[in-house]
Amino acid sequence: LRPYRDKQRHYSICQAFALARRENRTVFMTKDDAIVATDARTGKSRTLITKQELDELIEDKFRIMPRYAFDESGNLVVASLGKIYTIDLAKKSILSEYKYPVVEGKQLANISQQPGNGPLFAYTIENNLYLFDGEKHTAVTAFEDKNIVSGQSVSRNEFGISHGIFFSPDAKQLAFF
Repeated sequence: LRPYRDKQRHYSICQAFALARRENRTVFMTKDDAIVATDARTGKSRTLITKQELDELIEDKFRIMPRYAFDESGNLVVASLGKIYTIDLAKKSILSEYKYPVVEGKQLANISQQPGNGPLFAYTIENNLYLFDGEKHTAVTAFEDKNIVSGQSVSRNEFGISHGIFFSPDAKQLAFF
């Protein structure tokens, strides 16, 4: 693999591979319209899924490979057309499909999905916390005073806290700052 040498990209990829090699890990990246997994120790690569396969699964025509992540089980998570898809890479099949929370004319922040990629999302609009179950939006808090903030990690980053919304493992309870 010979990365491009433009604007620190080469160095950041080299650093990622060096760290992954030390920890005996795999590096995932987009390459030639596909998501590729490369064993950092051996340098061997394998294609996990192509853009064309994603287009067919999700019934969308991506111009470029979409942003993606992996869940705790190693499944691919992709957002498209207002939904979040969890894809089993071995079977090339959709495991789950959930509507993503959208509120017309409002900026959603601090979006958190329940464990296990379930249908519940918690998020904030301005200073209040809301819950979205795939169909309806429910206000959890209704503070009129803008100085009272819910669901955000205000002044806690120095303690390693980077978010303020926490679902219980079974998603029946919601804790927040």
